[in-house]
Amino acid sequence: MASLVKQLEKAVTDNAEKKLAVVINFIGEPTDEYQEQIAEFAEKNKVEKIALTVTGDAAKFNVGESSELTVMHYKGKQVKFNHSVDKGKLNADAVRAIISGLDTVLE
Repeated sequence: MASLVKQLEKAVTDNAEKKLAVVINFIGEPTDEYQEQIAEFAEKNKVEKIALTVTGDAAKFNVGESSELTVMHYKGKQVKFNHSVDKGKLNADAVRAIISGLDTVLE
């Protein structure tokens, strides 16, 4: 996850003129403890340009049960890219696919 976040941070910086924005929404109950873990993750990985949020309402995102990560790239309030990564499969290939998917919103 840290590798993906670092590459997304770079993409936001590199595409500032195109107003690229990234929000990472962690699914789970927004307890103080969970929010503290997210804040620690942000600090440890120097997350500065990405908004990190948490929601307990995963149903509205239609995330699959076997997914560890679901990525949606939006442009004009429309999903242009949707990629799901199964549990234990977040690797360099998955990160590359997600980053290359940014082309769908940067065109």
